[in-house]
Order: sequence, then C-alpha cells, then structure tokens
Amino acid sequence: MSPIISRISSSFGFNAKKKVVVSSGGGGGDGGVISVSVLVLAGGGGSYANADGSNLYAGGGGAGGLILDSFTTTASTTYTVVIGAGGDGDINGSNSSVSSFTAIGGGYGASKYNVGSVPATSGGSGGGGSVYDPTGGAGTSGQGNAGGNYDGSADSAGGGGYSSAGSADGSGGSGYNLSTFTYGSSLTIAEGGTGVISGFGPGGAVQNTGNGAGGSSTDGSISGGSGRVVIKYLGASARATGGTISFANGYVIHDFTSSGSFITNP
Repeated sequence: MSPIISRISSSFGFNAKKKVVVSSGGGGGDGGVISVSVLVLAGGGGSYANADGSNLYAGGGGAGGLILDSFTTTASTTYTVVIGAGGDGDINGSNSSVSSFTAIGGGYGASKYNVGSVPATSGGSGGGGSVYDPTGGAGTSGQGNAGGNYDGSADSAGGGGYSSAGSADGSGGSGYNLSTFTYGSSLTIAEGGTGVISGFGPGGAVQNTGNGAGGSSTDGSISGGSGRVVIKYLGASARATGGTISFANGYVIHDFTSSGSFITNP
C-alpha cells in the first residue's frame, strides 16, 4: 500500500491553519482513497430599505460563512454539492454544503419599514446595524464575524466578514483571498458588505463571492453574492468529476459555482 504522509500547513492565509493529508498513488494500490481539501462558502446576506421618505439607509449585509477543511473519500462515491444563493433585500443568504460541511448564509443589514424597524440578523457573518436598530447581527464561530454596531460614524454600519467584524464607520469585515486556496487569480470572497457612507451605498455583491450586499441607500433591495464550493487534491490527473476542473501547484481543483455532484472515479 502506498504511504500516507501528513503535514501541517498554513497556506490558507490569515490565522487559519490546516492539516493536509497527502496520499500518493492512483486508484489501485491505495484502494481508491482520495484525501481532499475543501472550501465551502455560503451566500452573502442582503440589504433593504423601505421607509417614509427620510433616512432610508440600511446596514451592510453579512458575508456568507466560509469553511476550510478536509475529508477522505473512496472510489465510486457521490457527494451532492449545494451552492447557496445570495440574500435579496431583507433575506439571509442561503447555506452551501458538501459532505458533512454546511456553511451558513450571511445575515441581512438592519433596516426600516414604514411600520417600524427591522434588526440586523445573524448568519455566517452578521449584518450591520443602522439608526433604526443599531446592533449588528452575530456571526457563526469558525465561519465569520459579527456585523458592526451603528454609532453615527456613518449612515449605517458594515456587515461582518470571514476575517474581521464589520465596523461602525461603514467598513465591511475583511474576507479571504480565493487564490490562496486555488492558486489562480486574486478574488476576495466572504467579505462583509460596506454600509452607507455620506449617503452612498455601494450596491450588490459579485456572484459566487459570498460577499455581503452593500447597504441600501434607496427605497429597494440590494443582493449579496452567491456561494461557492472548491475541492482539491494532489495529483496529475482528475480522479473525480464535477465542477470546473483545473490544475495548479500539483493539485487537481474542482470549482463549483452552481449546485452539482462531486463523483469519484471507479
């Protein structure tokens, strides 16, 4: 049987540390065992404002929860991959999942209806507070951080991100660079939505980033970014199907931007 080697790696960046299990060989000698690293990103939370014509500003949406982990699979195994949608307006982002891992959708920012205020919600990362309800939503431990609390420093607070909480000054919490995991082009994911600053809201998030929606500065809905799942393993050729397959730094990378299946070869 081929040897199995374990090492500790901090290649994910920030303060995340990861155990990567490397198995050598192909489908025969190792019984088809594949040790994979996985990134699971939920949809970001939305932001919505609907008021009586004055001060429509809503908090930034929280980032979708982000999981960086690993699991071991064997030949001829199918895993359902679910990609969560971004929340639209006062709706949390939807969860993303694969295997036993479920990333929690981001919370939406605090807002106001004609009939009263709506508090920021918790999620993977929480939505930001506003003048209507100043407290930011809570984040999920290990997946994100809380939204910022409104204190008048900006028109509304920023949503929480994977690496830091949202801020009262409107800044969204910082996220994670996808290239750290995929070795491809730089792309910030799991970032909190910026709140409204000087009457300006930054708008909706890019799809498949899990970023929170920018705070709504008009009478209407702003959407968070949808989620993503990436699975990678060492090798020179694909030992599974599903997602968009690429090769980098000795890894085979399966990138899912829509729901599907990860199926290991026989």
